Amino acid sequence: GPLGSPPSKEILTLKQVQEFLKDGDDVVILGVFQGVGDPGYLQYQDAANTLREDYKFHHTFSTEIAKFLKVSLGKLVLMQPEKFQSKYEPRMHVMDVQGSTEASAIKDYVVKHALPLVGHRKTSNDAKRYSKRPLVVVYYSVDFSFDYRTATQFWRNKVLEVAKDFPEYTFAIADEEDYATEVKDLGLSESGGDVNAAILDESGKKFAMEPEEFDSDALREFVMAFKKGKLKPVIKSQPVPKNNKGAAAS
Repeated sequence: GPLGSPPSKEILTLKQVQEFLKDGDDVVILGVFQGVGDPGYLQYQDAANTLREDYKFHHTFSTEIAKFLKVSLGKLVLMQPEKFQSKYEPRMHVMDVQGSTEASAIKDYVVKHALPLVGHRKTSNDAKRYSKRPLVVVYYSVDFSFDYRTATQFWRNKVLEVAKDFPEYTFAIADEEDYATEVKDLGLSESGGDVNAAILDESGKKFAMEPEEFDSDALREFVMAFKKGKLKPVIKSQPVPKNNKGAAAS
């Protein structure tokens, strides 16, 4: 935000919270406090200040909002917008925030719970949100606008079924157009499949799923093979010289 602006924005109406949940694109981070003099509120502002570049922080002193969320005052609430909620994860994460709560503990809590089980990795958020490895990425035509949402969620649900069983990995969906270069480097651009998957590990190695009919069983086998160390990493090949006989037309 502009220089000198507070790290957290005040929410005055319940309608705003409902809109975040209905149409939001990112985690909703909301501190619910008694007032500006609340010692927990000051700790919350401190924590927000250290993370303000990466996340949007909000706070409220509204008892109506507290009642809607079913929380008492002195709480930090993290919620995913509706499109990222699932039956495999809690609807909200709630942390007690007192004057004695360390700002660093608040910060850790936000980072720990900011990502949904299967979120949307985008070029605008991948450095900040999806830097943790191993990362399991499923690429397809990801589009949450009204006409395409059902198809987008159909595949995301297949990924959720696997992600719930591998809490040690981060799972995300990504639009294949946004990541055309990455998909190409993985050797998947010619796979012919509508849905492709890859795993990026801590050491910078990349593993591509053998093209096949994509479903949760196929993805599960792929992740299990990775876990057991049975996959061969993709070796980025040198571009084929132009005059090469019999080279596939690109």
